[in-house]
Amino acid sequence: MSSHRHTGLASLYVLLAGCLWGLYWMPVRALAAAGLAGPLGSLAVATIALLLLFAAMLVWRPPRARVDPLGLLASAAGGAAFMLYSVGLVEGRISSVILLFYLTPVWTTLITALVLRWPVPRLRYAVIAFGLVGLVLVLGAGHGVPLPRQLGGWLGLAAGLLWSVASIGMRIRGEMAPLPGSTVFAAGALIAGLLLWLILPAEPGGVPIRFDIATAGLMLAAALLW
Repeated sequence: MSSHRHTGLASLYVLLAGCLWGLYWMPVRALAAAGLAGPLGSLAVATIALLLLFAAMLVWRPPRARVDPLGLLASAAGGAAFMLYSVGLVEGRISSVILLFYLTPVWTTLITALVLRWPVPRLRYAVIAFGLVGLVLVLGAGHGVPLPRQLGGWLGLAAGLLWSVASIGMRIRGEMAPLPGSTVFAAGALIAGLLLWLILPAEPGGVPIRFDIATAGLMLAAALLW
């Protein structure tokens, strides 16, 4: 396969992944409407995803390989970042949370340029400028300082920053095979979800949990997406 085809496929995968995660708010919000508010819906999804991946590991038995601790930590941090994003979609305004999460190119460029001292094309600095302008327009219009004003916004911002760090770690030390890497990713999400469940205050008078076939189907579909 030529390098051009490799690049084209990689770009297509990135586009599809971005579209899927951009639409991820629909099942998460639906689970919240079914009573699984806050981190509960995301916790259920991550748990099912981890169980499915463990089952896949038992069936296909990927060959054992030396795992770099940084690569392991980076994969787990990536899962934690998506858990923050998932809970943020329930706790905040969807458009703001998605925008704050997709500021990841800004943080990645700053980290690679200022911390790792990697060469950065000038076009990437234009990405930073446009990203920061969008941040000011969404968060600062008529409100002064452009900072999130909802818990969901802060979770989206933290998710984007953590994903930037995790993606750089996976790029540097990402030797894990897809199946084990995905399993560690889901495990990191589950740990982060449990921490959020313990930290975030419970909503008084929330909607009673409605567990039926539709809710179970939503959980399974979102878990398969993970």
